[in-house]
Amino acid sequence: MSKTRQTFFGRIASMLGGGQLDDDTWDDIEAVLIQADLGVKTA
Repeated sequence: MSKTRQTFFGRIASMLGGGQLDDDTWDDIEAVLIQADLGVKTA
């Protein structure tokens, strides 16, 4: 579970670390959050 948590937060942090948040970045963040909630197979 720790590795999953690190991967999840790492993906979010890398998306937010770029500075400017455009529509594509928000779409990517949304996809990561949905995958975290539902699981990769369901999403």
